[in-house]
Amino acid sequence: MYDVLCPNTLFDALSIKDGNAEFFAGGTYLMSSHFPHDGKTRIIDIRQNLPKDIREEGDFIIIGGGATFSSIIGSSRVPSFLKEACAFMSSSILRNMATIGGNIALFRDDSYLLPTLIASGAILSVESLSGRKEMSIREYSEKKEGIITEIKIRKDSYAKARIIRRASHMHSVINIAYGDDGFAAAVKGTGIIFPGEKLEAKSDMYGKKEYKEYLYVTLEDELKEAHDGR
Repeated sequence: MYDVLCPNTLFDALSIKDGNAEFFAGGTYLMSSHFPHDGKTRIIDIRQNLPKDIREEGDFIIIGGGATFSSIIGSSRVPSFLKEACAFMSSSILRNMATIGGNIALFRDDSYLLPTLIASGAILSVESLSGRKEMSIREYSEKKEGIITEIKIRKDSYAKARIIRRASHMHSVINIAYGDDGFAAAVKGTGIIFPGEKLEAKSDMYGKKEYKEYLYVTLEDELKEAHDGR
């Protein structure tokens, strides 16, 4: 059993976060059998503290960190390439719960959104005890600290993603995207591959190292051709 804490502000949430607590936004991973509970005893419910709106500001689309996959898919403001990435989550029930901020923060090696967001040059707004700061996803990955409150996407940005999985309801073996910022990928058992990084795949129950590398190279060529021909 967990003690559930409902802070009044994000600052309060950050102030009480420690090794025994986890933030709760959508809860799709926290409530799954894959979550490593590791003796954690507290849940910090930040659902009411996170912005959920999707709006336009100048040259950018701003998506609140608490926006669900379903609300992103249903928004007329969100570019189609990001809607397609959200649709990789096959369960409509989970799409109604999962948040864009939570999917980024988990930094899973089967992330639905990270490759597309990285390849399109998305910028994060992250709240910490020292204040709010904008940063790239690569910068966020170095410490993974704070709460992601907003995601900024240039209106003229573009990325195309492909996902390979063993069955439609399963997480991906590889999710790779190509956009104006280059190639990015989430490779099961390996991690997140940023533009300019070399893939060093690992064999596991999802496939051999050689199989994952073959998929990566094949999809690279396919996505680059689609990008150049759009």
